[in-house]
Amino acid sequence: KLYTFFITHDAHCAVPLARWFKISLLQRVEKGSKVFLAQDDLARLDQSVDAVSQHTRNLIVILTRETLSNLACAAEVASAVAHKVNIVPVACEDYAPPTDEAVSELGTFWHPAEIAELATASMDMSGIEHGYR
Repeated sequence: KLYTFFITHDAHCAVPLARWFKISLLQRVEKGSKVFLAQDDLARLDQSVDAVSQHTRNLIVILTRETLSNLACAAEVASAVAHKVNIVPVACEDYAPPTDEAVSELGTFWHPAEIAELATASMDMSGIEHGYR
């Protein structure tokens, strides 16, 4: 696989931590290993979902109170679950696991245009819900 690690995180709270993880991992992994950080490498949802499903060994999920309500994070986690990519959760102090009710209401977090964007990445809300359970 091209990426040893893919780091997913919310864009508000975890940017500095994600950057630190990338720098730290690159200093510690064997030479030639790649660490993917979406803000450095891609902008489109379909590309990040493809990178996780086809080219990643380990998905590091930096969990904050906002991570699981972030559409890109949701799609990346669901893709990892669907394609049996190893998931490494890193829970920050403000993180709380979602309840079953919150998972069922995920579609209310996003604008219909964002939900439609999931289709470009071959994802849908049922895949997201499955990934979170």
